[in-house]
Amino acid sequence: MKKQDGITLVALITTIIVLVILAGITIKNIKGDGTIRRAENTATTYDITTAEADLKMAVTQCYSLYGNLDNLANFLDNNIWTLEKVLVTGSDYLYKATTKDGYSFNVKNDGTIEFENNSGSLT
Repeated sequence: MKKQDGITLVALITTIIVLVILAGITIKNIKGDGTIRRAENTATTYDITTAEADLKMAVTQCYSLYGNLDNLANFLDNNIWTLEKVLVTGSDYLYKATTKDGYSFNVKNDGTIEFENNSGSLT
């Protein structure tokens, strides 16, 4: 009898089953709460943190030169930031600083910065 070279049917089916399982695991990790969502969340967190650091630097510079926030707009890049002065009560006010990407921050009189998320509440 002649020796036959080749792959057996059992080995072929086993290989296909292993590949299907690996493909399922990969697709599950990429979709939903997987790799892509984590990467998007990380990018958003980086953008917010960078914008907050930029705003903190502007607030610090404004306070160190003027002792108040009246000239805060001079320290922010107009191509990135829009600044709105909002009267809260009496003579108490805050600045609402918004990036071109839509991230909003509230800057209080004392220089405290709070991030305002999309739903409008502070975190």
